[in-house]
Amino acid sequence: MSIPILGLSSTRLWITSRRIRLREAEDAQQNEQEKQQTPPIRVPSSRRWITSRRIRHREAQKLEQEEQQMSRLRTLLPRFGNWFKPTRVPVVEDTFRSFFPCPKVTFLLDPPDDLICSICQETELVFPKDRYTYMTDLDYDSLDCIPVITPCGHVAGQTCMNTWLKSNRTCPFCREPLTYECGHFIEPKRITPAEINLIPSTIPCGGVIPKDCESCIHEKLLQAVQDRYQATGHRLIDATARFQETSGFEEMIAMDEAWKDFESVQIDESHIRVEAWRLYEW
Repeated sequence: MSIPILGLSSTRLWITSRRIRLREAEDAQQNEQEKQQTPPIRVPSSRRWITSRRIRHREAQKLEQEEQQMSRLRTLLPRFGNWFKPTRVPVVEDTFRSFFPCPKVTFLLDPPDDLICSICQETELVFPKDRYTYMTDLDYDSLDCIPVITPCGHVAGQTCMNTWLKSNRTCPFCREPLTYECGHFIEPKRITPAEINLIPSTIPCGGVIPKDCESCIHEKLLQAVQDRYQATGHRLIDATARFQETSGFEEMIAMDEAWKDFESVQIDESHIRVEAWRLYEW
């Protein structure tokens, strides 16, 4: 029995369409599985959030480091800023231009050029290296160009500074009081080859202003020496009198010790202590 052509064709068409539907179903199932395996949309956004957070964190760290560097620079600038050669600047910056907290470092290692007195704005200040090295103190007093420095670290010409200090007892730049507790005036130090090594540290660099001035300290030390002379002298007189009365061995030893005590009092002790004091305090 033969199968009709129409029936065979419809069967094949049905099988073919079924296979197509199966393939479509398999493709749809595979696509669905791929969609399930594909990360959701929130993952890329979370990655972007993490990346942006890292960027913000790095920027914050960079800003913090820059702020720390600027803070350190602001701390060190008053001390070391004037190591470099200053230039002519406007009058409003006179206080900064005349500020030299480390005069030995500045004038011995890197002397500034075109340094003008910030009081008169005319006199050019010089650090005499060769031309004025062997001049006397009297010769230095007659020079307007010799710079002087105050305990607070400000520099100006000695003539202008002395003129200012005749009627004022404060620094002309920062108004730091320039008087000791004893009431005497704190004289600025001259910056010359012979005197720069005798300049104590300025107040910004840890310098100290003592209670009494040099003359008062010297007077107190001399008074202490005189008191020691009187005390040891009385002991020597008493020991000598006892030895003359008894002529004993113990009295002779006591007289010898009293003699040594009297001879050991040094009048130069006060001068030496004053000279040592000048190196560390104003």
